[in-house]
Amino acid sequence: MDYRLIYSGFDGLDVTFQGRIPRQMQERLEAAKEQAAEQRAGVRLDFCGVALTVAPTGAPGYRWRADTGPDGEIWFFQRTDDPQQWAIRVSVRAQGLALYGYAYCRDRLYERLDAWRATVLREAVSRADFAVDVLAPGFAPRADRIVAHYNSSIGAHAEGEEGEAEIYWCAGRVQSVRIGKLPGRQVAIYNKRRETLKSRIAKGFWWEIWDLDPDDPDAVVWRVEVRAGKDYLREFNIKTFRDLETRLADVYAHALRKIRLCADDQTDSNRSRWAAHELWDLAAGETASALDGWADGAVPGRIVEGTRAAIQSTLDGLVTGLLAPVAVAHGHDGPAAVEAHVAQLVKAYLRHPPPQYERALKRSRERYHFIERPTGESAHA
Repeated sequence: MDYRLIYSGFDGLDVTFQGRIPRQMQERLEAAKEQAAEQRAGVRLDFCGVALTVAPTGAPGYRWRADTGPDGEIWFFQRTDDPQQWAIRVSVRAQGLALYGYAYCRDRLYERLDAWRATVLREAVSRADFAVDVLAPGFAPRADRIVAHYNSSIGAHAEGEEGEAEIYWCAGRVQSVRIGKLPGRQVAIYNKRRETLKSRIAKGFWWEIWDLDPDDPDAVVWRVEVRAGKDYLREFNIKTFRDLETRLADVYAHALRKIRLCADDQTDSNRSRWAAHELWDLAAGETASALDGWADGAVPGRIVEGTRAAIQSTLDGLVTGLLAPVAVAHGHDGPAAVEAHVAQLVKAYLRHPPPQYERALKRSRERYHFIERPTGESAHA
């Protein structure tokens, strides 16, 4: 079947900032929120040149919720004067990312914060989604051709190692598949044409981006979307924008290897050897190409975070905990013999370290994150 790539780009970006907004802005937001609650509708607030629509309610952990428009962001703010708190959160809308791109939207976040005179100490990226849209009339994914972790279940609301896997049928055809669960990793394959037509007013901008006629029945667009939540990003030691721009391609490549849509005609009984579907190869290749330079070969691994002293104590304990078994295994009678044996072993190893030592050093530098939190600082990020 002839598939044609028609769009690729970021589709979601969530960030939390350590810092606070000024008291004046908090007061203006509170007044607007009270008015919105009375009117049961959002209230417009212009603050320092930025137009906001303040909602009648906040969100869990946040006092205020404000929207800068369909091509902007949704902002969440806590009521606090403590800049050490992670009191500002933002979710960038898909329309803005599609129209202006990642870099513009990233920079605009800080432009808004500067305009509001917010105090910002650090950022922490908590979600990054990337989408690839393919013109594919006649295509429909087969649920039995999805390969994921051996412990995953691919079925309606089935729970597995990848989290919830959900399949939606309409008119006897699969319309969407989601494997995984945020804040981990999630991969979605869905009929973007169908979704866009159902939300014609809210998402009509896609037809212009695709350069397609919504009334053309052959203009069937399928989307492959990789969603990296906070937990999955942290496995690659990604927190800041710089981290994201250094190794996000590694994150997506790993996700698209672990979860695959395979070609229909497969006879091998070993599912791990199944060939990927043509559409899947196209999506994976485009994701890597679009994020060229955003990779450094990072691999996922549990990030160890703590003070340097605490981590040193833990690792030293692991080393000394092996001394007794080593003494018994080698028949050493006293501590002096064990000391001599270990010293000789380490010296010989480090004199000509094998290649895996350098690789292990690199992984350890990525895995261990040393922090020194001021008293009272939140670990929200």
